[in-house]
Amino acid sequence: MFFYPFVAALLTAGDIIYEKYVFTWSKLKNKQNVFVPVMFMFAFIFLAIFVVIFPDMAEIKADAYKPVFLLLMLLVVAVASLRNMLYYYSFQREGLGEIEPFMSFVPLLTILIAGIVYPQETNIQIFALAIIAALALVLSHIKKRHLFFDKALWPIFIAIILEAVENNLVRELLRFYSPVSMYMIRSFFIAIMLMIFIRPQFKKANNKEIINLAIISLLWVFVMVFTYYAYQTVGVVYTSLIMMLSPMLIVFGSRLVLKDKKLTKRNFITLIIIIACVIAAQFVK
Repeated sequence: MFFYPFVAALLTAGDIIYEKYVFTWSKLKNKQNVFVPVMFMFAFIFLAIFVVIFPDMAEIKADAYKPVFLLLMLLVVAVASLRNMLYYYSFQREGLGEIEPFMSFVPLLTILIAGIVYPQETNIQIFALAIIAALALVLSHIKKRHLFFDKALWPIFIAIILEAVENNLVRELLRFYSPVSMYMIRSFFIAIMLMIFIRPQFKKANNKEIINLAIISLLWVFVMVFTYYAYQTVGVVYTSLIMMLSPMLIVFGSRLVLKDKKLTKRNFITLIIIIACVIAAQFVK
C-alpha cells in the first residue's frame, strides 16, 4: 500500500534535482524543444524493451479500444504534451525554489478533483489528511500573503491545472491498461506529437546531453509506473498524499545539491506536518 507511492516520491525528488542540474549546465538555447521529445522517446524505448522481455506486464483490456476510451487516451496525450512543454519552458528559466511553490498546488487540485470524480474510492479520513498536508504544502510557499512570480512562471499556472486533470484522466484509463502499457503508449504518442509540432533539431544535443537525458528518462519510467501502480491499488487521493513528500524533498535537496534558496523554519514545519499526515494515514482502515 505504502511502497509504490513512497518510492515514486523519492525518485521524483531525485529526478527533478538531476534534471535541473542537466538543464543548468547545458548551453543549448530553447533546450526544452530538444530535450523533452528526446526524453519521451527514450522512455518509450526503455518500456518497449521491457515489454519484449516481460510481455505479461503490458496488459490491455478489450474495453480500452472502445471509441470513448480511445478519445480519452488522445486527450491524455494532448494534455500531457502541452503540460510538459509549458512546465519545461519555466523549468529551464527559473530555479527550483521559484517553481516548486507553484507546483505545490498540483496535489491539492488533484485531490479535490479525485474527491469529486472518484467518491467511491475516497476514504474521508485519508481525504482530510491529504487536504491538511496539501494546504500545509501550499501555505509554506506563501510569503506575506502572496506568491511571487515573473513572466517566465506564467506557463506554470496552466501546467498545474493540466497536470491535476491528467492525473485523474489517467486513473480512469488504468481500469483498462496496465501501468506499463499506459505509460509506454502515452510516451510514444507524446514523442510523436511533440516531433510533429515542435520539429526538434536533435543534432544540436551532444553525446553527454543524450546520455543524461537517457538516465532522466529511465528515472521517469520508474516514477510513472510506480505512480500508476499506486493509482490502481490505493487510489489517487492516498497516492497524492504520499507523493506530497517529494516537493519538500526537492526543496531540501535543491538547497544541498544546487545551492538553491535557503531553508526556512516553515520548510521544516511543513515537512513535519506532511510526515505526520502520511504516518496517520497508515493507521486508517
